[in-house]
Amino acid sequence: MTSQDDFGQETYNIDTYTSYVVGIHHKNEKGQSRHKLLIDYLSASIDKAHEYNGYSDEEMLRDNFYYCEKLYKYPFFETGKITLKVETENRFDKDPIKVYHDKLGDLGYIPIIHKDKVRQILVHCHIVTIDFKVSGGDYKFMDVEKQEIIYGEDPLDIELTLYYHPVKGQHK
Repeated sequence: MTSQDDFGQETYNIDTYTSYVVGIHHKNEKGQSRHKLLIDYLSASIDKAHEYNGYSDEEMLRDNFYYCEKLYKYPFFETGKITLKVETENRFDKDPIKVYHDKLGDLGYIPIIHKDKVRQILVHCHIVTIDFKVSGGDYKFMDVEKQEIIYGEDPLDIELTLYYHPVKGQHK
């Protein structure tokens, strides 16, 4: 749906849809580990001073940091680097939607439960941008009782948020 702003310019109502990506712990179409490529990209993209949101172990202990809240090594978010393509030949799924990053290449797939909605968006809408958020991975937190920093690891997850609007004459 479009409208006009105070200056007579056409404006659009932007909708969002969020999905996660499956298959990041498998090999990509080149036979490379998607997980390793992602970890290497995160390591290169985040300044060491910003790992764990910039908090040192000493600062966490001194400030009784957030009482067991996990701080992830690679807090990561970017926009405009993802494209989605319908894959026509796949032995596991009919017409899956492949997720590509402009630097990393093939990252995995939109899960089956989100595929129909994302396909509708691809066919009937204009995607303005796609946000790419990585969560999980190495973390640390403060054990308040022991007054020590505990390190661990959660599985990596990728979340995509599509920002889109219907193409003129199309309806959602």
